[in-house]
Amino acid sequence: MRIGYVALAAGLATLVAGCGGSGVSMQSGAAAAGAASGSDRSAVHAVPTVTEVSQLGRIRAVLKYPQPRDGRDVYQARLLIFRSGRLLLDERLLPPWPNYGATPSDVWWFRRYRRRSLVVRDLDRDGEPEVLVNLHGGGAHEIPYTYIYSYERGTPFSRPMYDGIQHVWDDPGVRLTDLNRDRTPEFIGGDSRFEYRFVGHYVPIQIWEYRRKRLLDVTRRFQAAIRRDLARYRACLPNHARRGRDERSCLAAWAADEALLGQVRLIWPVLEAARVKGNLGPGYAPFSPYGRAYIAAVRSFLHRTGYLA
Repeated sequence: MRIGYVALAAGLATLVAGCGGSGVSMQSGAAAAGAASGSDRSAVHAVPTVTEVSQLGRIRAVLKYPQPRDGRDVYQARLLIFRSGRLLLDERLLPPWPNYGATPSDVWWFRRYRRRSLVVRDLDRDGEPEVLVNLHGGGAHEIPYTYIYSYERGTPFSRPMYDGIQHVWDDPGVRLTDLNRDRTPEFIGGDSRFEYRFVGHYVPIQIWEYRRKRLLDVTRRFQAAIRRDLARYRACLPNHARRGRDERSCLAAWAADEALLGQVRLIWPVLEAARVKGNLGPGYAPFSPYGRAYIAAVRSFLHRTGYLA
């Protein structure tokens, strides 16, 4: 996704000038109608606009979307980015799924759980803040996704602009935190490639850092975080699991975490013990590999996904 320079739209500066720091405001239909006329006035009057603002230094981001009501989520969210008061981006947010719009419900999911959908933060310690917009896809799984916009300086042949990437976190979700306190935050989620691959929904931890306009997988650098994740799977190991209980999904995620820690030799004896105890299916899902076929499938999958060399 490439974002170009956009000239300052009429009346936009007035909207943003009233928003200081970070926060959320709402422009009522009646107030907005005072600046509109004709059919535009009635349309604005019908749908109040919610405005979220986040600012860090000279970077100010504004996220606007009509307030959802009566279960209608057909309106689009819009992002504006200002640098030293100059508008460099005015873009409608396009989600990763075809024929689908970034609706107010996508934004309000984060509002409902008191999480900020709009964040300005320096992700790579280069002194230039990035703009993050966190949205949710709605539906049964409410899949989260994030836009990350970074600044590109102008050249004699091009104007300054913001360049954006988009990342879908899938069901495991994501949280942003500084794991090693080096002032560079990490995105902590899970490897969605494991979801329902082996019947269930267990996934190993996955950690990303933002570098040079890309999200890089840096999971192996955070051994303590992997060990904490590994502790979640103790109950499915053969010495804890109930005989005959299907633990294929849990054991696959456990094996991936052990591989990240370099403990590959531990994996295969444990899986064989689980087979003997009846924890590798077929259970309620005989269509998925079970028994010795499951062990071979896990080995092959770990190789294909980079967990095993």
